[in-house]
Amino acid sequence: MKPLKHSPSLSTALYVAAATAVLVLLVNNCSASYQNAEEYDVCMVGGGAGGIGAGYALKDSGLKVCIIEREACLGGTHVNGRILELLPGSVPPFFDDLYARNNALFTFHNGATIDNMYYVSHEKGVSGSRQTMRVDRQAISKVYYEELSPAIDIKLRRLLTSAVVRKGVCKAIVVRNLLTDSEETIRAKVFIDCSGGELAKMTNGQEGTGYYWGSDGRDRFGETFYPDGTLPDRYDINFLEMTLRVRHDVNVPEDLSNVVIPQGVTATSSHGWTDNSDENCDIRLTSYHCNLSKQKFIDEGYDASYREALVNSLACWKLTKETYGQNTYSYDKPAPMLSIREGVRIICDDMLTQEDCTREVTMDDIADLASLRYIALSSWYIDIHGEQHAYAASIPTKNRGITYDMLIPRNNSNVLVGCRAFGCSHVAHAANRLTRTMLSLGNACGYAAEYFIAHGLSDVRDVDIDFVQDSVDMKGQIEKCVALY
Repeated sequence: MKPLKHSPSLSTALYVAAATAVLVLLVNNCSASYQNAEEYDVCMVGGGAGGIGAGYALKDSGLKVCIIEREACLGGTHVNGRILELLPGSVPPFFDDLYARNNALFTFHNGATIDNMYYVSHEKGVSGSRQTMRVDRQAISKVYYEELSPAIDIKLRRLLTSAVVRKGVCKAIVVRNLLTDSEETIRAKVFIDCSGGELAKMTNGQEGTGYYWGSDGRDRFGETFYPDGTLPDRYDINFLEMTLRVRHDVNVPEDLSNVVIPQGVTATSSHGWTDNSDENCDIRLTSYHCNLSKQKFIDEGYDASYREALVNSLACWKLTKETYGQNTYSYDKPAPMLSIREGVRIICDDMLTQEDCTREVTMDDIADLASLRYIALSSWYIDIHGEQHAYAASIPTKNRGITYDMLIPRNNSNVLVGCRAFGCSHVAHAANRLTRTMLSLGNACGYAAEYFIAHGLSDVRDVDIDFVQDSVDMKGQIEKCVALY
C-alpha cells in the first residue's frame, strides 16, 4: 500500500489497529440477506454531484451499475439542499456538454445566460465578483435522471446502514428502503463513496486512522494556517446550513406566535433570491443564523441535525420576518436536506493540504501529468465561515490539481471516494468543496472503476492513470484554465 505523501503523526500500533479494524465484518444482522444480494459491477453510494459525475462516466460502459440515494431525487446539495449558487470553473467534458445542451437552465442573477462553465480566480472569489450562476434545480435533476436511468439502476430513498468488509475489500453494503422499511443487500466489484464519506467511514478504519473530523492543528500536516502548538479540534468544522423557502403571497396570513426561539438563533439577511424552480418563492440562506450544533452533527448524526434544523430554521424565519417587516411573505418549506459544507474526511493514500492549494497548475505540468497524477482541478479560495474567514481568505491560493491517490482510502482496495470526504486537510477542504469539484472527482472515480472492471484488477491503485486523465481530458482542462486565468 502506498504511503501518505503527508503522513499523519500516528504510531505503528495505531496503524496496526486500523488494519485490524478493517478486517472486521461491519454488518448488522445481514448474514442471511448477504447471500441473496443484488449483484453489480459498480455501486455509487450517493446521487449528489459525485454520483452524477461517476454515473456519466459509466452510463455508456456496458457495465451493470447502480446509484443509491437517500433523497427522492438526484442532485444532492445543489438540488435538495437548495444551494443558491453554482460557481463556474473547471469541469470534465461531460458537464461542459450537459451545460451546452441545457443552457437555459443556468442563469446569472440578472437573468442572463452564459455560454460555458469557466474559471473563477481566488481574487474574484474573495472580492465577491464571482459571476455566480443559478440553476433550475428540479429541471436539472430531471435531466440527470432521464439521461442516467436508461443505463443505471437508480435506487432512490435508500439509506446506507452497514457494510461487509473483509481484508480491505468491501464485499457488500446493506441499505434500508425508506419507503417500505425493508433491507436490501448490494454486492459490487467497486464501490464509489459519493455520500459525504458515510461508506468509507465504515470501510477504512476507525477515527484517527481511517478518517478525521474537524480541524487538524499545526503538527498533523504542518500547515501554517495554525499557530504553533494548535491542537486538532474534532468539532471545528465549517458551518452546517438549512436553506428555507418563503412564498410571496399577501393573502396568506401567517401565525408564528407559538414558534419558540432557540438560544443562538438570529435573523438572517432580508434579501432573498427567486427560486428558479418556482417563481412565486424565494430561497433564503440561513448561514450561521440557524446556529446548528456541530457537536450534535458529529456525535449524533445527520438525522439529529436535520431535526434541529427544522426547528431552528423556522425560528430564524420568524426573527427575520419581524426584524425586516416582511409581511408579504410566508414560510413555505425547508430544504429536503441539510447543506453540509464539511463532514468527515477520509484518510487516503495522498492528502491535499494548504501547501498544495498554493501550487499553481501551469502548461508545463501537461508533460508530467502521469507523474503528477492529477485527475481534477479546483480553484476556490480557503472559505472557512465564521471568525477565521477573513484570515483564511487572505491566504493566496491557485488553480491546483487533485491527485487520483486522494480518492483512494488508505485501507481499502476496491473503494474510491468521489465526494467532499476525499483525502484532504480541514484547511484544504474549505477550498475544494464546491459542486463542480465534486462532479470532477466522481467522474474520475467512474472512469477508474470502468478500467478496474475491464482489466480484472483487484486493487484500484493499479488503474492506469493515463486512461483516467485522458477520459476526463485533464490536458484540455488545464489549457482552458490557464488561458482564462
